[in-house]
Amino acid sequence: MLESLRRAVKRRLVADVDVGVLLSGGLDSTVAAALHASGAGPVVLGLFVDYGQRAAEAERRAAG
Repeated sequence: MLESLRRAVKRRLVADVDVGVLLSGGLDSTVAAALHASGAGPVVLGLFVDYGQRAAEAERRAAG
């Protein structure tokens, strides 16, 4: 099953332009991103976007 998931992720990341991964926080997007990061496809840079008070809190947590 794991190999089938890897192949599925790799097939969907074929593009002529940069590809992004949208993380909704659900299990499916997390698994797809993890498989991609483990080498199933080309390198994808991450971007975090948030608005309001939560943004400052997330920035503090990311800083360590």
